[in-house]
Amino acid sequence: MSMRYTALFFLLLAIDAAVIETRGQSVPDGTPPDIARMVREGLAEALDARFRGGATADQHRLLALAYANKAQRASLASVRAQAYDKAEENFELWAKAARGAGRLPRAQLRLAGGLVEYGNVLLGGRAAKYLDEWELTAGKRGDQAEILRVLRRAGLQYKDALERVDPLMQDLFANEDQYLAEGIFDDIQQVTLDAKYNLAWSLYYYGVMETRSEKQAAAFDNAESLLLDLVNSGRAGDTVFQCHLALAMTYREQGRFDEAERAFARAAATASRALKVQVRYELARLHLAARKFDEARTVLEPLAKLDAERLKRDEQALRFYISLAKLWHANSYLVEAEDLQRTARNSAARRALLIRAQRIREKGLKAMGDLRELGGAWPALVQLFIEAGVDPNADPQTMGATELLTAAELLLNAAKPVEARARLEEALRRENVEPGLRGNIVYTLGKAQYQLRDVKAAARSFEYLASELRAHPRAAQAATFAYQLLAEIADRGKRQEDYERLARCLLNLLQNYPDHPKQEDAMWWLPVALQQAGHYDDAAQQYANVPPSSRYRDEAQYRAVLCRRLSAQSHRAADDPSMYKRQSRRAADALLNFALQTEQRIGAGSTSGRAARWAAEARINAAEIFVQLEIGAHERALSALRDFETRFPNNPLLGRVLGLRIRAYRGLRDFDAASKALSAYLEQVPPDRTGAVLLELARGMEDEVRRLQDGGRTSDATQLARDSLETFTQLEQFLQADPRRAADVPIVQFSRAQMLHAAGEYAAAEALVDALLAKAPRNGNYQRLRARIRQTALPAEPTRDQLAGAVAAWEALLRDPAIRDRAPETYWEARYHWLHAKYRLSDYETVEKAIRNERVWYPELGGKPWKSKIETLYEQVRTKVAPETEK
Repeated sequence: MSMRYTALFFLLLAIDAAVIETRGQSVPDGTPPDIARMVREGLAEALDARFRGGATADQHRLLALAYANKAQRASLASVRAQAYDKAEENFELWAKAARGAGRLPRAQLRLAGGLVEYGNVLLGGRAAKYLDEWELTAGKRGDQAEILRVLRRAGLQYKDALERVDPLMQDLFANEDQYLAEGIFDDIQQVTLDAKYNLAWSLYYYGVMETRSEKQAAAFDNAESLLLDLVNSGRAGDTVFQCHLALAMTYREQGRFDEAERAFARAAATASRALKVQVRYELARLHLAARKFDEARTVLEPLAKLDAERLKRDEQALRFYISLAKLWHANSYLVEAEDLQRTARNSAARRALLIRAQRIREKGLKAMGDLRELGGAWPALVQLFIEAGVDPNADPQTMGATELLTAAELLLNAAKPVEARARLEEALRRENVEPGLRGNIVYTLGKAQYQLRDVKAAARSFEYLASELRAHPRAAQAATFAYQLLAEIADRGKRQEDYERLARCLLNLLQNYPDHPKQEDAMWWLPVALQQAGHYDDAAQQYANVPPSSRYRDEAQYRAVLCRRLSAQSHRAADDPSMYKRQSRRAADALLNFALQTEQRIGAGSTSGRAARWAAEARINAAEIFVQLEIGAHERALSALRDFETRFPNNPLLGRVLGLRIRAYRGLRDFDAASKALSAYLEQVPPDRTGAVLLELARGMEDEVRRLQDGGRTSDATQLARDSLETFTQLEQFLQADPRRAADVPIVQFSRAQMLHAAGEYAAAEALVDALLAKAPRNGNYQRLRARIRQTALPAEPTRDQLAGAVAAWEALLRDPAIRDRAPETYWEARYHWLHAKYRLSDYETVEKAIRNERVWYPELGGKPWKSKIETLYEQVRTKVAPETEK
């Protein structure tokens, strides 16, 4: 006897993780045990090889059953489809042979039984997968044409079986003695019952799937006739309850609700708990079809509250109906809301009905959201019902907060982030939004903002969720997104306040999410952010907290020591010279000590790897302290760098080391040693590495000049720049003498131009930059240096020509349309100086309008120090323009 095939066994696997044993095809009596095992286990290819493709009707029948069992076990749709194709192919070969086996009762019964098996493979196997999907998604998924094709083929097998067995059934009692003697009396009745019962189900589902009304009506009428015949015959046995269920469902589809309800009551008289559960679910669907929504929920609620994990093994089929009950209990609110909206179209109480529909839809969406949180297959399944129950393009003013969130999610999935953001912002303006829902809205808003590449707004949203709604299930993930986006912002803008904000975000993650998977990364990036923000003492403390197991441990130890140097430099202007000197020496000693300990730990022969890199950088940093004018420990600098090339061969910072040695020798007034060091080193460097060495050499000298300038020690910076000019002149002569190194000449010339600028030799500096620009007119570094030279060279009372020259130089930089994103610090520097020069040229309206536009689109105005400078300039220019211009 076959049960109703759809949904009982298969989609349970999609909803619940528990493994459910699916029903396979039975093996005919008398089959050898080894072959029976191969059939049951779906070892179809092995059996096919054993039978050599099948030589007899019985072999084709066994192969068909084996392929059907393989299909039921297959997880891949393609494998499943191929196995069912092979099953059908072998059933057709069997049927062709079996139809020629004669008209004797046993042969006809055997053929009829095989045809029922064939139909069962189609209805209970192939169609069931499609029907499961169709029913579980309320018709939103499933290949309708394929389902109808399979149902037609299944029905044909059952009808053919009935044609074979009906004559035997008609003569059942007339030939009772003969049939009993042949042992087929009971089998005739069973095959007849199976064929009628399963034909009725195939007709029912055909009617459900068919869209043509006349064919649909015929299918339901034929199903009803078969089921009534089974019920009234008295031969259905316990299956009579399933027959009443099928009748009730058929009446329901025909809109005969009263008859359906009575049939459901008769079906519910069964002793089977599984059938009682199915009846309850189908009865609830009847109430929904009759627009009795409260009654439907009352019927579904006991099922929806059941715990599928507590079911007994023989009750696992209940999982499907428990899951359906949960789904339709939630969906009933969406269906009711849609019904109310339809009613409201022609009702005088339209507004009241729409308000009620909104409230009911909110309940449904909340319930759907709870189901989605169960994970597994639920999110995708819930999404189908939400898409059907929510119009994302509806007027936002008519939607509740949950519906606005849902609409936004649908719009995001449709790649419409602008519309999604508008609905999310509207949702946040609603009053009394509970924290869980607010957190979901904020999280989704962050996603929409990120899709729009509004990184700052997205970071704010995720940061708010992570810090203000920490109990929310998505808060930990939001914390990850927040620090990643803030790191992107800080890295792009290089502004102190951005790094400070990043540090606060990371600290929140560490303090409030102890089990966060990014804890180790956050312990590293927090001190990095603090260091970049200039909070060196705090950074050093946090670097010390990086655990020994971290992959960042070596670098953290180095940076903790390095922060001592940076801390001393940050207080340089405020401290008296003796204090700064003591702090700097202690920092240098700590750096050297770190280098020595690291080198001892990694071994004398280990010159590569991250630990060796930090040891090398520690020595360089110590030497940089020693060669500073205030320290003047040039011998110690040379000692720190002694044998550096042997300790760290091929180190990319060798140019920096060379520059420090040259400065140390010059500090000792040993100019000959400095010149020899430079010449000897450059002779050893291959031409293809000269450029990298020169860049490091220039960077080291430029950094020290800039450091002195930033510290207000202008005269010292000017003197150091003048002293370095000889080195750059020597470098240029060396490169020009070797054609292989001619390509690196511009590197040295550019550095020499920078030193000339720092030394106050503006005319010579600009002449050299002009020569460089003549060969590379679009080089942004050259353009920026020329603009800076002209800006610095402006006297207290510049002429209009001098101001115009500065304006032109800054404009050359600003013509690059990508500069704002690629080099924001350069952009805001150029923008401010251009605005200020235009102001000094009395072009007030241009300046006022330009600043006003910048404030609208980029309210942060580049951050420190440019924001305060531009804001001050704006206040000044507003007093110069006419009132109507401001508008």
